[in-house]
Amino acid sequence: LRLTKELSPKKTRKYQAEIAAEFQNAVVEVLVAKTLRAAKKYKAKTIMLSGGVAANSLLRREFKLAMSNLQLAIPFLVPPKNLCTDNAAMIAVAGAFHFAKGKKDNWQEIQAQSDLELR
Repeated sequence: LRLTKELSPKKTRKYQAEIAAEFQNAVVEVLVAKTLRAAKKYKAKTIMLSGGVAANSLLRREFKLAMSNLQLAIPFLVPPKNLCTDNAAMIAVAGAFHFAKGKKDNWQEIQAQSDLELR
């Protein structure tokens, strides 16, 4: 953000796209390398890519490529893209369970609770 603010308006869009692409490449490289290193170190039986990040095509491709290059003999599981979503559905289900139990709060007064249990 700071870098793009220093650019002239004519160059901003082009460089924003390039900066975003390079950031994505760097993050993917680190995620793949650290995951595979941990899988080897801890003798993982499976590697699973899931959640919203699993929809990233570059991340999927690089994981598959790295695993084939390293000839890792462990399964790599990744669901179809249409099933790779964030946790909004889980949050909605949690809300539905609480609503069904008669727990109705004023939405303007609700506070975040990171350790909420589903019972």
